[in-house]
Amino acid sequence: PNYKSILPMYFPNFITISVNTLTNAIKRCGAFADAATGLIAFHCTEGYLSIRAQDVDFARSAYESIPCEYEGDNIEINFNMKYILEIISHIKTDTLRIKLSDGSRPGIFTPTGESADTTTFLLMSMFIPKTK
Repeated sequence: PNYKSILPMYFPNFITISVNTLTNAIKRCGAFADAATGLIAFHCTEGYLSIRAQDVDFARSAYESIPCEYEGDNIEINFNMKYILEIISHIKTDTLRIKLSDGSRPGIFTPTGESADTTTFLLMSMFIPKTK
């Protein structure tokens, strides 16, 4: 199949981050995510990736900010934490790069470094409507 036709072509936002740091932060915050959606929010700013998870049914939430290299505008994007952890488990380098367009488009995850291969992972963002 022509899989390249579904890959976004324009990525103005890039996160380069330690695989270990990201994995541990997602696991810590993910323990507080809604069990049905597994939703975690990434808020990207210069120098930091903030991760937020909440479960309103049980009135619990978690927030953590971790250092990263970030190029681009401040954005927020939601992902399913289980899928991110699955992707990260297949990255065999110490760092990875996440390419983002905006909060409504998929993210592209790729390994970085000298031993990086050409593997590319695409993960759709999640949109959860805000309730009043």
